[in-house]
Amino acid sequence: MSALDRLENYSARNQRIEDEVFDVKTPEGALLSLLHNRGYKMYDEDKNFTELYNAITTQGNQKVQATAGSGKTTMLLFKIMRDIVTGDTMKIQTLPNGMQVRVVDKVFVGTFLRSGADELQQKLSQWQRELGYTVTASQITFGTLHAEFKRCLNAMGVATPIGSPKVLSGLVRKAVSACNIKRDGDHLRNEDYKIIESIIAYYRGRLDSKRYEHPSVRDYDLTPTILDLLVNQYSSLKKTEGVMDFDDLQELLYKYIYVTPNKAVQDFVANRYNYMYLDEFQDTSQIQYALVKAYMRDYSKESTVQKRGKFVVVGDVEQCIYSFRGSDIEVMRTDFDRDFDSTHSSLSYNYRCPSNILRPIIPSIDKNKEAEGIEIKPARTGGTFGVYGFRTPTQMLEYLKKGINEDIDGGKTIGVLCRTNYDGLIPALALEISGRYNYSVTGEGMTLSSALPKRIFRVASLFTDRGTAGVRDTLTMLAPRYMVREVNSLVDTMKQNHMRIWDVPMDDLKYSCEPIANIVQTLKTLRSDNGDMEALRCLYLYLLSSVFDGDSQYCESARAVIEVVIYLIKERNFQSIGEFKEEVELLDEKLHARIGKNTDIIISTVHEFKGKERDSIYIWNDSDGVFPSSKTDIRNEDELQEERRVHYIACTRAREKSTILCKGGSEGLFVTEMDTKVQAITPEIGGTL
Repeated sequence: MSALDRLENYSARNQRIEDEVFDVKTPEGALLSLLHNRGYKMYDEDKNFTELYNAITTQGNQKVQATAGSGKTTMLLFKIMRDIVTGDTMKIQTLPNGMQVRVVDKVFVGTFLRSGADELQQKLSQWQRELGYTVTASQITFGTLHAEFKRCLNAMGVATPIGSPKVLSGLVRKAVSACNIKRDGDHLRNEDYKIIESIIAYYRGRLDSKRYEHPSVRDYDLTPTILDLLVNQYSSLKKTEGVMDFDDLQELLYKYIYVTPNKAVQDFVANRYNYMYLDEFQDTSQIQYALVKAYMRDYSKESTVQKRGKFVVVGDVEQCIYSFRGSDIEVMRTDFDRDFDSTHSSLSYNYRCPSNILRPIIPSIDKNKEAEGIEIKPARTGGTFGVYGFRTPTQMLEYLKKGINEDIDGGKTIGVLCRTNYDGLIPALALEISGRYNYSVTGEGMTLSSALPKRIFRVASLFTDRGTAGVRDTLTMLAPRYMVREVNSLVDTMKQNHMRIWDVPMDDLKYSCEPIANIVQTLKTLRSDNGDMEALRCLYLYLLSSVFDGDSQYCESARAVIEVVIYLIKERNFQSIGEFKEEVELLDEKLHARIGKNTDIIISTVHEFKGKERDSIYIWNDSDGVFPSSKTDIRNEDELQEERRVHYIACTRAREKSTILCKGGSEGLFVTEMDTKVQAITPEIGGTL
């Protein structure tokens, strides 16, 4: 027996297999039979091959459209294993001593997130061990496309000094300041800079004129000229600092492949891999796809090169929700077919969501153009589904807690999905106030340190502080927009004279800013008659009804936060403003401690929860202005369809129970498209806000 035969024959070892469909004496038959007998059906009762079998065994270039919950990542792992055991992705390598061994050829497996790539490699190793095969996962390159582009440049001797997130964010802020970018004439807040970072990423990910059409450019008056200037300024600052970001790597490779073509670079890139498997392909940007085409140049329709290898892409166009970062749904929908001869495969059965959960959402997602011809089928019956309408967020919170309690008693894992971090803060804060739940949140945006809740909570400083930033901001909220100068002058005077707003003579206050004087007079009376906490509660009610009464997403989020503040005041029965402020600081610390924890209850945005699942899912505040977002131009079909995909993902995360919570009579557009009815809930709690 040769050394090659001794080292590896790639049939499963030490296992007795019998199968009436597959020839288990062949490497492929042995693997497929093993998987089938473990419950991954390769054929049905009538011996007809399944979609999973066809997707795994297809040879050559391939595009797999895999619906939500269809097990696409597992399929991809099985496909890679199949290609290894059959020798498709193997080659003979001669060692220095003349011995020949079989090793994995040049293979790249890519996905959208680094954590996803690491998980793929770990799971491939695990499956190879469990099924009795030699573990070859370490011979395969796993990673994101960004990581691969960095490795490629480094292999060509190009330095890639990637700056830290903190440094790069600081340079974005400097670039924004240099371009004098504001929002509605006001200075920017932390969340504004994060949005602008996504605008820049979107701009750099696209190669067409739509790079100027990010949905948020209108908020900052970013005309094409200003956006060009902003990106160029950011680039100059990075060069001065001696750092790069990951988009620089893409742009550098793109330059030498397409803009000023360098044949040596083109050939080097084209020879890096013979086999490429890309998961989450629907999230690929235009510039990334252009580079991937260069990698797979010899396997395209235009290639005349006879070369052993293939290009396999897996994804779901109905889960493309990262266009705000530059991903382009047309890459998977049309561009791949234009550039590569390939076989199409489908995974249409959703094994996660039973029929009662899955079927109501299908009429909605079917309205999207990319859904044409794509089947979505439940693999099992059953499941619990309901849509419930409420008059106030407080009633919605009480119903949520009641449902969570029932789920906990039933041993279910729970997910509360929100459209934005601000929306997620509301249930997070309510659960924290109750003190009964072990839950986690997905990011700092669901704490009181984010800008909006911090602004709402520091309204209390009006009762205790003298001329601080919190006092200034609160008085600015209470005064008309045209009186900003008067408010600043008032606060400066308070600061100079060590006065609180209550110490300012009423005649002087009426003279300098009459609208504020009227409110302060009312609050003074309330303080005198009922105490500071009642005055604070009434101030929040005023903000709720008269300041944040607009129909924007910001006002919607502010009202929700204020409702929870009022709820907190009612629940805790504070004796003083100081006690209230101390409790807020403590709540913030507790929320921070819950970020990223591994718990049975998780509160997450839909984007953060993509690819995940729980037994019971609550979709929080599925109301008008939230799903779709109020920022969405519903006349823009691309924007509306992406929002519909976000909603579809939210509705396909539950294994047993799916609950949609919305405002009664103001349910979101996509709820109205679903095959369901909203049940109005009359609360059993004592009193409402």
